[in-house]
Amino acid sequence: MSAEQPPVLSRSLLPLVAAAWIAGLLCAPARAGAAPALAALAVSVGMLYVGRAARARSWGVALLAAAFAAGWVAGPRPLGAPVPSGLARIEGRVIEVRYGTSPRAYLAVERAARVEDDRRWPDGARVMVWDLDEPPGTRVRLLGAARPRTEFINPTPHPRWRSAHSVHGTVRLRAAPRVLSGPLTPALHRARGALRRRLDATLPPSTAGVARALLLGDADAVPRWDRAAVQGAGLAHLLAVSGLHVAIFAGFVAAAVRRLAVGRVRDPGRAAALGVVPASLGFALLAGGAPSAWRAATMASLGALALALRRRPDPLGLASLAAIAFALVAPEDAASPGFLLSILATAAIVTIRRDPEAPANPLSTAWGVSTRATIATAPLVLWCFGGLPLLGVLANVILVPVAVTLLVPLVFLHALAAGVGLAPWTAPALVTVVDAVVGAADAIAVLGWGMNLPPPSQAQGLALCAGAFGLLAAKRWRHAAVVTAGLLAALVACELHLRHVEQPRGLLRITQLDVSQGDSALVDLPDGSAMLVDAGGGQPDPGEGALLPLLMARRRDHLRLVVLSHPHPDHYQGLRALLDHVRIDEVWDTGQATAETPHGPAARLLRAMRRRGARVRRPHEICGERRVGGVRVTVLWPCPRFDPGLGPNDNSLVIRLRHEARSILFTGDVEALAERALVDSPSDLRADVLKVPHHGSRTSSSAPFLQRVGPVIAVASQGRRNRYGHPHASVVARYAARGVPLLRTDRDGGVVIETNGQWLRWRTAR
Repeated sequence: MSAEQPPVLSRSLLPLVAAAWIAGLLCAPARAGAAPALAALAVSVGMLYVGRAARARSWGVALLAAAFAAGWVAGPRPLGAPVPSGLARIEGRVIEVRYGTSPRAYLAVERAARVEDDRRWPDGARVMVWDLDEPPGTRVRLLGAARPRTEFINPTPHPRWRSAHSVHGTVRLRAAPRVLSGPLTPALHRARGALRRRLDATLPPSTAGVARALLLGDADAVPRWDRAAVQGAGLAHLLAVSGLHVAIFAGFVAAAVRRLAVGRVRDPGRAAALGVVPASLGFALLAGGAPSAWRAATMASLGALALALRRRPDPLGLASLAAIAFALVAPEDAASPGFLLSILATAAIVTIRRDPEAPANPLSTAWGVSTRATIATAPLVLWCFGGLPLLGVLANVILVPVAVTLLVPLVFLHALAAGVGLAPWTAPALVTVVDAVVGAADAIAVLGWGMNLPPPSQAQGLALCAGAFGLLAAKRWRHAAVVTAGLLAALVACELHLRHVEQPRGLLRITQLDVSQGDSALVDLPDGSAMLVDAGGGQPDPGEGALLPLLMARRRDHLRLVVLSHPHPDHYQGLRALLDHVRIDEVWDTGQATAETPHGPAARLLRAMRRRGARVRRPHEICGERRVGGVRVTVLWPCPRFDPGLGPNDNSLVIRLRHEARSILFTGDVEALAERALVDSPSDLRADVLKVPHHGSRTSSSAPFLQRVGPVIAVASQGRRNRYGHPHASVVARYAARGVPLLRTDRDGGVVIETNGQWLRWRTAR
């Protein structure tokens, strides 16, 4: 290689290669096959070869393209078919086990079939098995009740973080599992179990949970209120086995080995460095193999090997190598927020510019480290967790030294003492320090946690990333001030544009949400206000998982009107999540729940909404036509009151929204009796858009009803793989015979329909 030729892997290029590789993992198209990615990889490798052969300095661009394409190839792929629900015989390998109040194992399924019809599961499925406590690597055979994972897919300006490492279903054991082959490290699993039992036996539950989190990675063992306090203060890394804990342990091992090696070996420093390698990797194993722990252990091991070889380790290069190594071994974990937060914080810390001639100032150093780590991780924290610890820098400066000097060493010391019967000597000190740290974190969290920050849009997310990079690269205060001003201007501009798009004026927009087996539609009215027709229900809660996130992403904290079509849980339960977050002016209800079950859950929910200032109105007040938000709203059924001889489905509120020449008909869960009454009534049922009655049940969508409505498009809301068979084949056939496109939330995800009163257009989330 000539003097002018750049090295193959320069230190300046290595971080970019790591970033390109991980970016490829994050950007991998979830629904595309491997062929496009392999083609891109082949082209990049060809470019790399040509660039090297031409001795061009720009060959690094091709290397980055190759790294991106390689990550694209290794990125997540869809399962192809859902995990079938029901009793199943399953064989698989345990990937990991997590412990809270009870164990749960994550299983890579090798072979599985449903018992009732021998339907085979798709290849590549991963499931979470409750109460399975077998060490990683164990192959097991079990009988369990499987339930596919429920995912809400809705159009939103704030898409959720797509984690590559996710489960496709959950399993409840129905018989004792059978072990087919043992793990590679059974002794490690037994040691972890013994240590867990020892900590639980010698410490109060709250302190034991913190100790288990720090030593074994059992974050779920920490009481919920303690975990919320620590996270609210921006100190979540203290309760996860991260680089901090690995560094403390590695430093302790290095000091101990060096002290023991003095006078016994020729080079105690080299012996200490070599001792760090197995100690760091072993600690990562003992801690449950969390991504952040493996990253830190790999970085510590590489740095120790460099010192043993008498090389000066480059922190940024080591961090990049550790990230690449982990992403190669476990690409499914490299896209997880925990791993990326660890990488971002490490990169921010190791790139601190220090003046070698300036005197060391521990307080200034701690402040700089905390500030840079907070800035580097802020975009991802805000995107994934919806808030920023406003006093997180101060909390880190105050409490991290306490953790380094007292908390983590005391946990290690107590674990050793408990093994030799000396736990009573160390437990009081550990309890005191844990209570002090959690109490201080709670006080800081109360003062400075920005929980109400709205979720950023994609444009705001990009602006935050660019702003964070600019602040980290700024060399002077005035440069940082310019970057901050530019970031604020960009965020404000993006926010104004977001509100203009997501709260349209002059348009009637209906978003039929994917709420699994239920019904919910958010209606944006032409005057800029909004109403809600039903709110879904079931598990997981669509209010928390679908409706509230969409309202927050669209900057909606006020609903002019909520229509509760009828008191069935799959239509009203999601409203509970809105009570403390969204102001509701008015609620329309059939009155059947209050009249027939005054102490039931639906009636209690209506009373709770009334206590929060909502006016609850019944059919005798709302039947007929009125103007709401710039549209004509007509309540067609049940008028003038609900029929006590009919069930809640046939008493569903049927409302028609008309905006100039276009109209939408919401039908709740009406069935044949109500449809017949509507057909025989003189009411105008014509509508361009029909919300399919009763999720597409065969008892609804009768031919005479469709004839009277004459829809241009129909939308059916139901859960994927629902046990009711919605929409029924005969209903689908009736819409097809009339040439009416049938959009389905189980297949298409959430559906958005817009009209300005003349044209009509729609799109789906898939």
